[in-house]
Amino acid sequence: MNSYKITKYNPTNSGNYDEWTSISDVGQEFSGVVFTIEEYLRVEEYYVNAITRIMKCIGISGLFVSDLHKDYETPKITLHHNIYTQQMKQLYGEISENQFVSNQDLQDLCKMILRELIGLRLVFEDKMFVHFGYDYYMYIGVNNVCMDAIDSIQASGLFVEECESPYYQEDKD
Repeated sequence: MNSYKITKYNPTNSGNYDEWTSISDVGQEFSGVVFTIEEYLRVEEYYVNAITRIMKCIGISGLFVSDLHKDYETPKITLHHNIYTQQMKQLYGEISENQFVSNQDLQDLCKMILRELIGLRLVFEDKMFVHFGYDYYMYIGVNNVCMDAIDSIQASGLFVEECESPYYQEDKD
C-alpha cells in the first residue's frame, strides 16, 4: 500500500506554523490576516477534491465507513450554521458503520469530519483508505501509485508526502 500525508502545511517550514488548524479558528488572526469562513471553505474543498481525485485514479466510486463515532445526537452547527445543508444534517443522523458512501454523501461526510463533527475512517477493501488526524492532517493509502492525482493535488496548493498513516496499524487488527 502506498501511503501519503496530505496537508495544507508546507513541510519545509519544519513545524514553524502560524496557521489555522480548525474551523473553530475562523475569525482569529494568523500572520496578520483574519482567517475567514470563505478561506476555510476553499481549503476544505481542496481536501475533499484530493480524495475524489485519488478514487477516480484507482477506479472506485465510493468508500465504506469504519470506526464511526459521533459525539453528539445532532451536529453542533450554531457557529457558521449556514454552511450546513439539510442533506448534511440528514446524513449525520443516518450514517452507520460499514455503510457505502459515494458522490455528494461522501463529500459531505468528509466535510463533517474536517469540521470535527464526526469521526470515522473510510476504506475500500485493500485498494484505498482515508484517515483524518488532528489539525487538518489527512492520510490516504492506495494500492496503486496515482501520480496524476498526486500532481493535481499538489497543484491545488496542498502538500503530499509519502508517509504511513499513524492510524493504519489499528486497521490491520
